[in-house]
Amino acid sequence: MHIIASFEYSPFLEVTIKKLEEKEIKKENIIALPLDKRAETKHVQESIDLSAGKSRMDYAFIIGLILMLLGTIYGFQLTWGPVIWGLIGLVAGVAVGMTVEQFSNRHRRGKRKRLNQKTAEVFLAVKVPLEQKEMVEKILLENGALGIGHLN
Repeated sequence: MHIIASFEYSPFLEVTIKKLEEKEIKKENIIALPLDKRAETKHVQESIDLSAGKSRMDYAFIIGLILMLLGTIYGFQLTWGPVIWGLIGLVAGVAVGMTVEQFSNRHRRGKRKRLNQKTAEVFLAVKVPLEQKEMVEKILLENGALGIGHLN
């Protein structure tokens, strides 16, 4: 019977292999297969935003439009007139909107960095007799196996 477990690459993996060898499981019956880490990073949020029709400039345009409208309305009573105050409102609104977008993206970028910093996984395959199955599973789980599978 083969027992296959996945681990994050850590010192617990070495401890697990050592404990299995102490329980009289031969080195030839233990295989550790590290997976290659992906070089490129996935930007899930960006692809979701683009498919939903969102843009990074949405907040900037919306706030710019609102402040331009207010500048034009109140510009009739101010000295420079509605056109100048409308343009001032547009520039101020775009600046405020870009700042809001920048602060909201800062939180998302931090999450994305943490997701992309996952350690590489290692699959550990152990060939054991059926009688030692429970004991090997217990050792694997005690030492931080992410998941365990069986192959007869």
